[in-house]
Amino acid sequence: MLHNKYGKSIYIRQQQGKPTIIYYKYFNIGSMCNKFYWDEDYDEYEKEVVLKTAARLLRTDIKAKQYNVESFPPATQFLDDIDKDVPDSLRYFLSALIENAQSDDYLVKRKIISHSIISAIRSRTFISTLQLTGGTYIYRKTGSRQIIDMLDQMGVSVSYHHLQQYETSVILNPPDMTIEDGVHVQHVFDNTDHNVGSLDGHYTCHCLGGIAIYTPGK
Repeated sequence: MLHNKYGKSIYIRQQQGKPTIIYYKYFNIGSMCNKFYWDEDYDEYEKEVVLKTAARLLRTDIKAKQYNVESFPPATQFLDDIDKDVPDSLRYFLSALIENAQSDDYLVKRKIISHSIISAIRSRTFISTLQLTGGTYIYRKTGSRQIIDMLDQMGVSVSYHHLQQYETSVILNPPDMTIEDGVHVQHVFDNTDHNVGSLDGHYTCHCLGGIAIYTPGK
């Protein structure tokens, strides 16, 4: 039936144990895109070909981009230039897909969607500082692993495992705090007890934590 419709314009490759692949011998991309945009009766199969080609191009660009997975950037730089993590092709695609491209709400949504797509394709070779920021904030507000796991499944946060990796790295590699002369410093400490309701007092945890408050900031 396909040969009757397309004649010599297609080549059908069949191999035992593998899916059949159909190639277009003569492919006019300009004409095809024009029909895709303006012809309401455009063949659904041909639409699928265009969309699969676009998806393949986006996936190739995402996999080709280099990301740093050896260390975390400073927390103060988490949201600096997060657009640099997004390939140009993916940014162009989302700009064409989502309306109101100039609004602030759109820009935030585009960045979130972009990082979600990249994380889904490169779950082991991409650390989204945007998702890490959101996950860290929510976890410190709620202390709930279940919420973090749920947001991770939705693609808007890092996993609880990655969150623990980040917090461990911060503890093992604290930032250097150099306080210069002429700065007033006040140290504030407080204690906390965990599992204090035990009958015998065993397995309780007594912690003492402190912060240094200094002014001026610079």
